[in-house]
Amino acid sequence: MSRRIPKLTSEAAEIAIRWQTRHRPRILLCPWFVKMVRPAPSLPPNVVQFHVPLDMTKFDIKNYFQSIYNVNIALVNTRIQQGKRHKVIVGTPHGKPGISKGLTRVWKHDPDYKIAYITLDDGETFKFPTTIYGNLREETIKKYY
Repeated sequence: MSRRIPKLTSEAAEIAIRWQTRHRPRILLCPWFVKMVRPAPSLPPNVVQFHVPLDMTKFDIKNYFQSIYNVNIALVNTRIQQGKRHKVIVGTPHGKPGISKGLTRVWKHDPDYKIAYITLDDGETFKFPTTIYGNLREETIKKYY
């Protein structure tokens, strides 16, 4: 005796599709982009400087580095840096028909960003890697600072 497979009704098909989309394995990615910046020469060797998004809190920064990079963090300090202002010249120098003559100056500025200073636990230090220019930057820092 052969078994017959019952046909799915439209409701049952919709429920099966919803169940599949709900229980599909997902890849969760971090919504933030963090950029490591060369620290100032006055910072101690256990402090690392990063540019982080404005909506990232100190708690988020600490959890981000502890969970992704397995780094023990003692302290997180943050500050918001204003973007640089630029003077842009707008207008036409020769004055074409239908357009007023003259140039005007308009101030534009880059977006603000947050700087995070991460202090590592005791005994851990960080040395910024050298670039293709070698120790040229370190020599100029020693010379002028």
